[in-house]
Amino acid sequence: MNDIILHYLIGFIFGISFFILAWVSSVVVGKSSLIDSVWGFSFFLITLLYYYLSGKILTILDYTFITVVFIWSVRLGIFLAIRFMSEGEDKRYVEIKKNWNKSTFGFIGMFALQGFLASLLSIPMLLISHTPITSSFLFYIGLALIVIFTILESVADYQLYTFKKKNKGVTCNVGLWAYSRHPNYFSEWMIWVGLFICCIPLGSIGVFSIFSVLIIYYLLNHVSGIPIIEKDAREGIYKRQGEEEYFKRTPAFFPALRRK
Repeated sequence: MNDIILHYLIGFIFGISFFILAWVSSVVVGKSSLIDSVWGFSFFLITLLYYYLSGKILTILDYTFITVVFIWSVRLGIFLAIRFMSEGEDKRYVEIKKNWNKSTFGFIGMFALQGFLASLLSIPMLLISHTPITSSFLFYIGLALIVIFTILESVADYQLYTFKKKNKGVTCNVGLWAYSRHPNYFSEWMIWVGLFICCIPLGSIGVFSIFSVLIIYYLLNHVSGIPIIEKDAREGIYKRQGEEEYFKRTPAFFPALRRK
């Protein structure tokens, strides 16, 4: 247990340091949205760090878990990097930067905080890398959820990306976006639910991973996700064609049929 706590603390040092290096890169390119891509890649890197620190002899289940995390994390990082390069600065960071000091140096706090949060969320990776994995139904269910919702998140991201390319100034309400205003965020949250389920067979220690599920839900729904993206709409300001009807009829997070 002492080793797990120590390695978790090392994860925090690594996470914060990694994001501060990302801040340096953002200063060079002049775009704070770089942080999104770094967020995606960070979870695979933290997973590798934990496995290295644990000194664990890897089994086929460990390799499978690492591969699934790699696909989810790197896919997210690459997509966000592509979006960053094609669309430029995300309006969320323009808004956040106002609250974190308008200077470039002041914004380092936001990057350090993201590194802290990424490390905080990494409880499932920590526990699985430090505990023997036994073949169990729940572990496979958790892996399946991660894979399924990585695919659905990819589909949602692609649908929005292509829709915006072809329909300037129009609200995306097709595909997965017809059932949730943020199907990508819901899919991301379900991936963390999958990670939690993977941890359940680890015994009582696995229950701690529920905190990651709760934290990511809170962040997406109440902090840096939906509230900032929907700030104008929540104030009754609709800037895109079809946005008002879409906002009023489509659930924000959990998918459902549109309200009439």
